Amino acid sequence: MVGSLDYAYYKEHAQDVKLDDITSSERNKSIIQKLRDGNSDFKDSLYILDEPMEDDDCEFIVQQSDNLGWLGYFVGENKRLGGLFIKCYLPPGTSFVEGFCRNRSIQFLDIECDIGDYLSLASLVGNNIFLDSLEVG
Repeated sequence: MVGSLDYAYYKEHAQDVKLDDITSSERNKSIIQKLRDGNSDFKDSLYILDEPMEDDDCEFIVQQSDNLGWLGYFVGENKRLGGLFIKCYLPPGTSFVEGFCRNRSIQFLDIECDIGDYLSLASLVGNNIFLDSLEVG
């Protein structure tokens, strides 16, 4: 799991990044592609997990070669994502939290893991008028 670059880097390289280089599986690649392209499949929820729950197409299963910085960036930039469920190990120093906190469409956020700096959530809570539910546990 890698992903410790700053937001400006991700923004500058977003259209050029090779999804095969930042994902561990075809399913994860498909999810990032849908997030990047604004696909309407994410009107509901995205699940970021250590292991599959229901083997659903909206389950991003985190593996060693997944770049969580890129995942966070694309979650943050997506304008259709309605819910985000996070239940996986997030190593310290990744840009994942900074990226996903930039999202302004998430209505429901459920975090069932240690994300490190919980103060980072302040930007999501303060700037996302659509956020109706936040569960951290």
